[in-house]
Amino acid sequence: MNKIKPKKSLAICLSTIALAGSFFVISGSGFMGPGSDDDPIVTLSYVEKRIEQIKYYINQNIETINNETMGLKTRVKELEGQSNKSNLIPNESNISVAASPSKFEVVAIEAGQILKLGESSEVIWRSGKATAIASENGGLLDVTIGKDIKTGEEIPLHHLLIIPRNDGRGMTVTAKSFVMIKGTYAIQ
Repeated sequence: MNKIKPKKSLAICLSTIALAGSFFVISGSGFMGPGSDDDPIVTLSYVEKRIEQIKYYINQNIETINNETMGLKTRVKELEGQSNKSNLIPNESNISVAASPSKFEVVAIEAGQILKLGESSEVIWRSGKATAIASENGGLLDVTIGKDIKTGEEIPLHHLLIIPRNDGRGMTVTAKSFVMIKGTYAIQ
């Protein structure tokens, strides 16, 4: 019986050493934590490569934005040029423009003359007679009674009329008239 005990003890001892050794090998890699010199999380060359890619991406976006900005600046200048031209009604003689678009200006108009109004102009016919000149986009908006005045219709006295667009709308004066105008206009 004594012979069995040493063999059993030896087997238990060897099993314990093997188990402890495998545990040490498995957990030994845990002693080299991530980010150490032996086990870096990432290499320096990888980081440098990614930084270069990000720089390239940012530079491409900046270049695209700069190109779009230049295009928009050019378009704004074109539109400003068109806007400055459209404030005055083209091909008209005797053009007058209200000095202050926020105040009404009293204007005398002789019979036979034509009054053309610009975009967002407002007019109140105080005396005399005139007929409307509409455009293909509509007539003159009479906000006093909520009506669209068509070409050839007489302009009522003391009514506020609004011209929404700079498209040739206006009035043909049939008798000397006094009107109050706010905005751009031209008298022919």
